Amino acid sequence: MAQPDPVKVTQQTDQPPASNQATAAAVSLPGGWGALDAFRREMDRLLDDFGAPGWPSRGAMRLMANIPPVPAMDLVETETGYEVSAELPGMNPEDVELKVSGDILILKGEKREENETKDKDRHVSERRFGSFQRSLRLPPDADAAAISARTAHGVLTVTIPKSAAASAKEKKIDIAKG
Repeated sequence: MAQPDPVKVTQQTDQPPASNQATAAAVSLPGGWGALDAFRREMDRLLDDFGAPGWPSRGAMRLMANIPPVPAMDLVETETGYEVSAELPGMNPEDVELKVSGDILILKGEKREENETKDKDRHVSERRFGSFQRSLRLPPDADAAAISARTAHGVLTVTIPKSAAASAKEKKIDIAKG
């Protein structure tokens, strides 16, 4: 029976080792695993960005820049209807649009933030903005005409009652013994 090639451990760094600099041991696999080694090195470099002093680093910021600001949402069914909660911290009701289109509930909004600081020696102006849109298909027993919404403490709560016709279609059936 043939013995598999042994795994050999080598030292690998991007710079020559200095007396006060630690070097990382890397596993080099034989037989065409070079692509996997390259992938591992790239993942190590990416993860090192997240642990660097002064985080978030430029690499982390590039990753986070493409993530749209989507509010977290919860959907709960009760006996009388449904309740959708969306976290919208710091947003005014005027900046949020809620509508029903056919059997789709659409929540969209835009958050804008501007900060400006002027001191004797400096002038700092920051602007952040982002828009979001979430769509939920209404359940077949929802009464779209009776949907209501309210906000409190940065949470939008949408109440979707069940239609009377859907409630009338449901009947509990007693089960007899024997």
